Amino acid sequence: MQSKIISNIIQNCENIIKEEKRLINGYICTEEFISIISIVVVPMTTLMKGAMDALDLLHKRPWVTIDKPPYIFSALFERIENIINQLNKLTLTRYNISSYLEALKYIYSFSEKVIFDINNESSSYCNFVTYDINYLWNKWVQEHKVIIGQGVKLVFLEFLSRKIKGYVSTVIKEKYFKLGFKFDPITEETFIPAPHELIELELEFKVTDAT
Repeated sequence: MQSKIISNIIQNCENIIKEEKRLINGYICTEEFISIISIVVVPMTTLMKGAMDALDLLHKRPWVTIDKPPYIFSALFERIENIINQLNKLTLTRYNISSYLEALKYIYSFSEKVIFDINNESSSYCNFVTYDINYLWNKWVQEHKVIIGQGVKLVFLEFLSRKIKGYVSTVIKEKYFKLGFKFDPITEETFIPAPHELIELELEFKVTDAT
């Protein structure tokens, strides 16, 4: 997810929590956002890390078997996978408003640090093209206005949840499946089948079915 989308969702949830008459909606907003991270973002990260691990194993001397520093983004993938464990330690309770605000604050600082580290690790290898960080968020906001303008009742966060799941699903299909990676639901491992292998697997990653 883009950093602007993450920060806007966090700000939206915080504003709702701080409005006493909409407090319960703020709780739901935060819980839904954490759910998105848990069932969409973390599984995507698991797939991407698995793909990088599979590529490493193709080398004659994989880094995983020798005394070499981990490949680029390896530690970042692991940190993102572990974010749910960190959030679980915060123990959300609707009897304590601060527990929700603390969770949102943690997600924000965590995402900012990850994005900073991604830019820092990749700057030596990549030239990033400048783009409008508000583009995707503004596009989704306009789409939601059109939908509710047609008389359809759709809570904004629910709409965002659908868009994020669809966005992540597209990333997985284009950057994982279409590049030839396979996911084994039994071992929960990624592998690259040899050209002569005819392997058909029942892929069980629910996020890929998002609409």
